[in-house]
Amino acid sequence: EYMDSICLYQDESGLWHQVLNNKNSYLETSATAMLMLSLFRGVRFGWLDEKCYMSAQRAWEGLKKYCIDTDGVIYGICMGSGCSMEEKYYTELQTLPDDDHGTGVILAAINEMILTNNVKLKTNY
Repeated sequence: EYMDSICLYQDESGLWHQVLNNKNSYLETSATAMLMLSLFRGVRFGWLDEKCYMSAQRAWEGLKKYCIDTDGVIYGICMGSGCSMEEKYYTELQTLPDDDHGTGVILAAINEMILTNNVKLKTNY
């Protein structure tokens, strides 16, 4: 139910916003990769359905199109932050290219996508 709800907040670009329920906040790369990884893993283990798989695929298409350039530089990663109860705090955080807070999770998400797609091919899912 949680992941189904998360999918409802996915932007038409395939990405998710820095503040998930605030369409005026910027589209954020590392959060998108974390959600993509979670969706693919849930599908791979049979916890999530085809709708979630399609959402994960849209996330990957969005990351490729808007966040990763032809040289492999990753854009739109929120710089490291503390915690706040104020939404404004998160909407004002800057993004940094190739920031360590996002590069690793993108690689992990891509790996999970490959594993999931391999399982789908073997099971004709």
